[in-house]
Amino acid sequence: MGSESLFTQCTGCNKSVSKSAKKCPGCGKRIKKLSIIHWVGIFFIALIVIGIANSPKRKNTEILAVEKVPLEENMDLEYTWTKEAFGSIMEVDFIITNNNDVDVKDIQIECNHFAKSGTEIDSNNRTIYEVVKHGSKKRYPNFNMGFMHSQAVKSSCFVKKVLEVK
Repeated sequence: MGSESLFTQCTGCNKSVSKSAKKCPGCGKRIKKLSIIHWVGIFFIALIVIGIANSPKRKNTEILAVEKVPLEENMDLEYTWTKEAFGSIMEVDFIITNNNDVDVKDIQIECNHFAKSGTEIDSNNRTIYEVVKHGSKKRYPNFNMGFMHSQAVKSSCFVKKVLEVK
């Protein structure tokens, strides 16, 4: 290593000055230790280090995918229906069985109506706002599903959505 690495050139008088000196002994000008480019580089490196230090720590864990069966799939629905009020209102006798391991509530039922030709012409959605305990059966006689198309001759009902009681 040469001795020149210990010295720098003064920008005021071009004399050789020690790098540890704060001022030039010849002209008294302040000696710059680092250029602006050096300070910009240090600033960006500091930002990167701070960003890494503050980033959320990720745990090295495996995520197991467990397929959860929707509550609706464990509900059984038995029903019979009739047209009431001059053939414009659907009235249904429901028996709902909860085969889930949890109690459910707010049972949304959808009934799709079909004409003689087999064409789907109408549908109704209603919610039964009650709790059905797990492993139990509940009957809802004369449940009003609302208006239905006058040409409906067949209907298919199913449990569309339920909520878990918490």
